[in-house]
Amino acid sequence: MPTEVTRVWTVGHSNMEKEEFVSMLCAHAINAVADVRSWPHSRHAPWFESKALQADLKAAGMSYVWM
Repeated sequence: MPTEVTRVWTVGHSNMEKEEFVSMLCAHAINAVADVRSWPHSRHAPWFESKALQADLKAAGMSYVWM
């Protein structure tokens, strides 16, 4: 009987542009992102602010949750 495999990936956004980040997630068939940053904001890269990231991931068909 086959069993379903669940994989958990870790990734840091570094200084990626949002298009590159979302493309990387799509290339690896990621369908959900759990944001585990203690403060989900970025002065350097505003596209990684939690609300902006959630919107971009939703548009790409992915779920987002801040934990």
